[in-house]
Amino acid sequence: MDDEAQVRVGLEALLHSWGCEVRTAEGLGDALRCLDEGFALQLLITDYRLRDGITGGDVIAAVRQRHPDMPAIIVTGDTDPQRIREAAGHSATLLHKPVSVAALREAMLGVR
Repeated sequence: MDDEAQVRVGLEALLHSWGCEVRTAEGLGDALRCLDEGFALQLLITDYRLRDGITGGDVIAAVRQRHPDMPAIIVTGDTDPQRIREAAGHSATLLHKPVSVAALREAMLGVR
């Protein structure tokens, strides 16, 4: 999930090239609609800072109300140590931008 369209399109294309079935979301409402439509989410990848003051942690918490064991990756350009604590508090993997393709793949394989 990312609020920037170009980021969503690029990540979707990369994940499709790896054989993943992908749904992208601009915001929390979009993400929850994907679940309401029956998409079988297996991994949540979210940016940390989203529009309207929503954070990746908020998204993870909302998704996990429906799917308590959902693995998650938070991507951020913020290097504040608080981000590391927040990611750990959500049992999420934290990746710092710019994220290499290899680092993303390794993180995805590590959360399964």
